[in-house]
Amino acid sequence: MRRYRYLAFILFVLMIAVPYITVFIFGGGRKTAPHTDDPVRNEIFDMEISLYRTKTKKVETMSCYDYICAVVAGEMQANYDEEALKAQTVAAFTYMVNKMNYVKQNPDSDIGHNGAYVCDDYTHCKAYLEKQDALKKWGDEWYEKYYPNIENAVKESLGKIITYDGSPINAVFHAVSNGKTCSAYEVWGTDVPYLQSVDCEADKTANDYESKVSFTHEQFSDILYEELGVVLPNDYKTWLGEIKTCDSGMVSEIVIADTAYAGTHIRKMFSLRSASFDMEVTETGVNFTVRGYGHGVGMSQYGANEMAKKGSTYEEILKHFYKDTKIEDYKI
Repeated sequence: MRRYRYLAFILFVLMIAVPYITVFIFGGGRKTAPHTDDPVRNEIFDMEISLYRTKTKKVETMSCYDYICAVVAGEMQANYDEEALKAQTVAAFTYMVNKMNYVKQNPDSDIGHNGAYVCDDYTHCKAYLEKQDALKKWGDEWYEKYYPNIENAVKESLGKIITYDGSPINAVFHAVSNGKTCSAYEVWGTDVPYLQSVDCEADKTANDYESKVSFTHEQFSDILYEELGVVLPNDYKTWLGEIKTCDSGMVSEIVIADTAYAGTHIRKMFSLRSASFDMEVTETGVNFTVRGYGHGVGMSQYGANEMAKKGSTYEEILKHFYKDTKIEDYKI
């Protein structure tokens, strides 16, 4: 009888303990950020961040360290050079502070976060990949080999911020440029002094630098009709008109059947990897040849890694992509 009671007690303890053990090993919930010898940086590591989770539609709070680790894991390849990961850390932290300041200064504004500083939708804020999700996505070997690189990069550089004229910048970034980054004016129509076009020739060596997308005449026509209500003429030879490009090489305007469209609009409609593309209409269909990946503004992540591999520090990388900026210590 005593034996059964003992077994029952063990089972009871395991039922209570297992969830906590799982959280401890794989993450989840709020975790304790590592501490350094600098109390000011520790305060930044522990700073509470509110995150709107788009799937659950709930707001979660966590330490700044945990949030930035998850953003770097979601946004940059974990096997990139440590200086590139540090540059991504500082860019992500600066972007977060910029958003946080806006929410604090405009408490009644509705930016779709339900009151939180940031969200986990990469199309609206930044990608977010927690430890347990990274383990599932990458597998044991990749996770164990590379996730510590992210944690070390965040620990080494979190607390630095990119500023222009004394204020944190809107530190946007993208995966691969077409060999030149785009200015904010080219993509969004607003001139931002620190978001100017800069050379990034190394991006042309990326494995996924060029991509091709093809549509039949019918598919192309259907998309234009569904998106814009446009009916194309029967003669496909009359479809393609003049293509204008920006200084960066991005398509600023393209004429299709006598109507001009922004290159960014065409990119969105046809799910192209970037707005830097060539378009060709042939007897069999419409072909796009696309260069780069992303909106093209700010830091190129691939370019940052190539600079890091050649010996550039994260400060040098950031100052290359964000013109006339400073790297400073953040003060809460």
